Amino acid sequence: TNNRETLSPANNLLAEHGQYQALIDTTRGRIYYHNKNTRESTWERPAGFPEFKVSASKRVAMEAQFQRYVEWHDGSGVGVGAERDGD
Repeated sequence: TNNRETLSPANNLLAEHGQYQALIDTTRGRIYYHNKNTRESTWERPAGFPEFKVSASKRVAMEAQFQRYVEWHDGSGVGVGAERDGD
């Protein structure tokens, strides 16, 4: 059986603060912030949005999805996010 966490719209809410929600973009495996009032989204953490923890299993799933996205988007696996080699 596969015990690894997967990313799905049903479990992509990470945190809420005021009018904002921190969510996982299940296509890119990255966190974005959605304003419930204006329905606008941004990759940048809104001012005043507190730090929050993401479980290790969710981080692993996000990184795996990001790698799949990079490989699909770029076609070669090199390009978008290549600067992350030093992590």
